[in-house]
Amino acid sequence: MEAEPIAIERLELPAALMPGLRPADMETGNFYQLLRERHDIHVAEATQTLEPSVTDPEQADLLDVPPYFPIMCVERTTQDTAGRTIEHARSVYRGDRYRITSKLHFDHTSG
Repeated sequence: MEAEPIAIERLELPAALMPGLRPADMETGNFYQLLRERHDIHVAEATQTLEPSVTDPEQADLLDVPPYFPIMCVERTTQDTAGRTIEHARSVYRGDRYRITSKLHFDHTSG
């Protein structure tokens, strides 16, 4: 099968907390593990929003699909154990290539 684009991902990271981080670091391995091992940053929590949408012309061109093609937009803001925002991510996933599964946990405080 020929390689085809399936997502557009954009990360905003605080450079002061991650000196020496290179684009190649984002292409291999586990990013959060890299943050722990190289920068002593321990991810604690994130807020993530998922929203169905359709491609605009630029997204359609990058994903090699027609305009107004179904996509899933995901925005995530991640904090470390010190409460610092260490990542803001905006991703667009092709609607025909992704499936999202969530695992929910409940305890005595769940309503």
